[in-house]
Amino acid sequence: MLEGITNVADFNISDTSNLVRFISRNLKGKGAIYLVGTGSSFYFPTIHAVNVARELSPSLRVESIRTKRFDPAHLAKGSVAVLISNSGDTLETIEKAKMLTGYGIPFFGITANKDSKLAAMGPSYILPGEFEKVCAATKSVISQTLYLDGMLHRLCNEKFQLGMHGEYATDVFRAMYRNLNHPIDGSSLDSIAYAQSIWWIDNELGVAAELDLKSFEIMGKETSYHPCTDALHGPGEGLIPGKQMILLGTKDYLPKNYSIDHLAAFDKLARETGTGFYTFENSNYSNFGYETIPGFEPYCLLAGGWGLLHSAALYLGRNPDVTKVAQKARTE
Repeated sequence: MLEGITNVADFNISDTSNLVRFISRNLKGKGAIYLVGTGSSFYFPTIHAVNVARELSPSLRVESIRTKRFDPAHLAKGSVAVLISNSGDTLETIEKAKMLTGYGIPFFGITANKDSKLAAMGPSYILPGEFEKVCAATKSVISQTLYLDGMLHRLCNEKFQLGMHGEYATDVFRAMYRNLNHPIDGSSLDSIAYAQSIWWIDNELGVAAELDLKSFEIMGKETSYHPCTDALHGPGEGLIPGKQMILLGTKDYLPKNYSIDHLAAFDKLARETGTGFYTFENSNYSNFGYETIPGFEPYCLLAGGWGLLHSAALYLGRNPDVTKVAQKARTE
């Protein structure tokens, strides 16, 4: 998995120029930027982009939507679409591209496959590196995320395009590298590896949903994703005493409108239901002690989760890079 982030430090924000020009030219009035993807091309890249856009410019409408639910017929006037597909041949993505063409709505493609149908249908960006066909296409996920991240910074922050991009990419690489290689103690690893199932919880960062998607592929374990508000509002539902683990993202990314101590609330839920409870950051509760770098917490959490899954797979005697579902071309 380390190979999946080695290209991060080489990311050049000038690569986003075509997409920035495309959006500047075609986004009109009250239109929105629709980021459309499936599977790993949806969860972290597009949801993270929406969160970044909210912080940079609340007036910029950026929406994340799954390919299957995307309906070009109901877009706001002046909108543009960015279709994201690792393979570039996802049937649903190609179908939506044809619909957009029919409605005369501008769209831009992002894919890792230069020979794909999506790349041939209109303006597009080819992700760096070879097209990945393995189960956990970490390189594509991070490349997609950085590309959207950089595009939004250029749209919203003039200074960013004047030289900050190199430092930014280096910081992302540093955050991910340290957490991807973070050691896990044997007791915690044993608990995770042999848990009947796992709850991945965060405050809609796209991280927990991505880790839920990758869990079965990497370590062969069925898991589930829960937004933290839903998990707290429905205490105990579906939890199996002694058989389930609750893994919680950094407390800084929990809902701001809660007056209670969120970590304490989840710890109480775990104790009442007899389940395990871990946090990713250092806390007074069971934790993995991952490093969180201000401004890059989602990247830190994602790398830490990937590292945890990789370690658990090895602990179980599985090869996390060669699985039964390794061939995923045309599905993302």
